[in-house]
Amino acid sequence: MMILAAMLFGLASCEEKPWLEDVEKKLADEIRGVYEITSMTWLGDPVDLDGDGKASTDVLDELMRLPNLKDIDIPPSEVQFEWTDYWPAKRHLIRAWLPLQWLQRNRADDDYDLDALKGKPYSFEGAYTVSVDGGIEFLTHFHAYANREEWRFPDIYETGISALWTQTGYGQLQLKVHYAFHDHIIGQMVKNEVIVEFRRIQYR
Repeated sequence: MMILAAMLFGLASCEEKPWLEDVEKKLADEIRGVYEITSMTWLGDPVDLDGDGKASTDVLDELMRLPNLKDIDIPPSEVQFEWTDYWPAKRHLIRAWLPLQWLQRNRADDDYDLDALKGKPYSFEGAYTVSVDGGIEFLTHFHAYANREEWRFPDIYETGISALWTQTGYGQLQLKVHYAFHDHIIGQMVKNEVIVEFRRIQYR
């Protein structure tokens, strides 16, 4: 009888103890998948990015009016996850596609090529970790998919300085990131932060 009770107790203990893989996968399920941008809010004074004379802090609307962006969809961003028992916690990839105004400086006169301000989607990479003890931890390291010169391409460089990711809900992410724009109203480059809201459109 005592042996049977001990076996039942041991079985119950095993059932109550969750597998590490199951716990981490459940945590990752909250954010893994494919995302679309729902809004981009400039935290500085209103800017005119498309040269129509109207300034706004809704820079997603401003950017999507640019010639090379107005007729396309920004590629979806992706939060990847692949479980491993590797220690320390493995870094999982976040690939974020963001619209840029596409600032380019001329080498000859150190001025901007205003004809190049037509917009371009660009890929940046970040990372996060998942652990039973620490939960989901986003890393602030953020970089462009391809290296570019800081002087020649200031908007790519500025956006790649850092990234502050926040999970705002199940399948919802917020990114606070640096941006550089050419403001057509004041005729010069401005720098500040942009709040980018993402919504998951596909679980993966």
